Amino acid sequence: MLRYQFSNISAKFWDSVLEEIGPYVKGPKVGRNQSCPCGSGRKYKVCCLREAKESLRRMDFDRCFLKNGDLTFRPPKFGVYSDQEMEDITKYILRVERVVFLIKSSRPEQIGHFFEGMCFDCELLIMAAHYLETGNKDKAMKFFARVAESDEVDPCVEYFDMFQNLMSYWRNKDIDEAIYFMKHRMRKTPCDEDHDPDMDERDLADLYIAKGDKEKGIRMFEDLIKRHPDNIWNYNCAAICLQYGGEYQLAKKFVNGGIKLAQKTRDPEDLLPQLKDILKKIRERRD
Repeated sequence: MLRYQFSNISAKFWDSVLEEIGPYVKGPKVGRNQSCPCGSGRKYKVCCLREAKESLRRMDFDRCFLKNGDLTFRPPKFGVYSDQEMEDITKYILRVERVVFLIKSSRPEQIGHFFEGMCFDCELLIMAAHYLETGNKDKAMKFFARVAESDEVDPCVEYFDMFQNLMSYWRNKDIDEAIYFMKHRMRKTPCDEDHDPDMDERDLADLYIAKGDKEKGIRMFEDLIKRHPDNIWNYNCAAICLQYGGEYQLAKKFVNGGIKLAQKTRDPEDLLPQLKDILKKIRERRD
């Protein structure tokens, strides 16, 4: 099962947390003649008993949460994580494992009904991953869209990677869908000073040019360079986008600006070779 998670939560760490919180998720034993917990309405002995060796089927994740969403127990302590970080991680793992449990213990036609109301992003992402794995891309995209549109920002979810994958998927299928997810990426995970804040607008401008709205994309690149003339990535990306868009004269203008900036600043980003290569390709195309 695909997990959208902290990049630094290793499988070993994940399993360690599950082992420690195990006592809190073990539900009561089910008698042979009791109703099966899967919700089929049949007796346990003629339904899921033969598969009861899977410990996951005896877990009740709802016991771990209060009505307000807080944990019913103190989260475990691992490494250098703060109490708040461990609480976030523990909640995240429980929610992910709960969805995995529902998928494994429910009939296919039942699964979607569990997630019709308000859900956490991590739950929606596991459902999206499930539908991708079972070949139902339309349903998967509906769950991804719900994550994009939500106001939640889960510290345990790698949203940027998710949005990049979605934009890549839609770029050659429906560019408007790619733009839709790009705008939500800008809203939900805006780039900060440590990660080049111009990147969001560059990526959006690139999509507009790919869509055929070159005027809008070019205007965005020009505005970026006017505001931040010392950001060489703005010249580089504009040149690449316009080159692929067939706007060679404009691409040459941007690449020349980038080359001048690289020579002036001694090229700290090591982009001069790439810029010269772009210029060479533009000249070959024009010839």
